[in-house]
Amino acid sequence: MILACSRLFHSFNCRGNTGSIFKLGFFSNPKLALAVGISFILQVFITELPFSHAVFKTTDLGWHDRGLILLFSSFPLWAMEFVKLARRLMKTK
Repeated sequence: MILACSRLFHSFNCRGNTGSIFKLGFFSNPKLALAVGISFILQVFITELPFSHAVFKTTDLGWHDRGLILLFSSFPLWAMEFVKLARRLMKTK
């Protein structure tokens, strides 16, 4: 889940090398937002629906697990935002 969700977070970073996603907006590209949303919902279905446990060899996740997934999978987003900030600061000097 962490690897798959981190790619979803990172897809928002791929929209530009210097512009922050927080300035652009997560929903300024509705097709990307829809694709990320659908992908995330499908991942949740796979891990949470009982009939998918046998097929995909998954188990229910607790709230602690979900929090860790959110924390670690969002790392690429925060790391690239830091890199973009550093690039913008270097341009102004």
